[in-house]
Amino acid sequence: MTIPAKILLPLAALGMITACATTDASRADKGAAELATLLEGRVAGEPQNCVNTFSGRNFTIIDRTALTLRDGDTIWVARTSDTRSLDDDDILLIEKFGGSRVCTSDQIKTLDRMGGFVTGFIRVESFVPWRKPEGS
Repeated sequence: MTIPAKILLPLAALGMITACATTDASRADKGAAELATLLEGRVAGEPQNCVNTFSGRNFTIIDRTALTLRDGDTIWVARTSDTRSLDDDDILLIEKFGGSRVCTSDQIKTLDRMGGFVTGFIRVESFVPWRKPEGS
């Protein structure tokens, strides 16, 4: 018995979509766990619109979760409006509008590490400082 192509092709496509969604969800879960481990024992401060980036400090992409920036004992977490563009294999290109600060109004793109082409655009909602409680 053969299955007609008009039935088989949609089923195959559905299987591929489901596999991609599952992979994306597992990457987000892995990223959330990585961020939780990084912030363990820390307390969130007041969200800020800008963060200083002098001294050659760089953002780290946590897959499908957030951007982080370490500043001494403080870890800044930048949540984005759409986490699908956060791929830890990509490179960030930040177009700052002045100074050594990155702000929520700055344009951030992700680039493919191998090909250099744009893979996404990121809009940061806020920068939240996470610090260890005093006396710990």
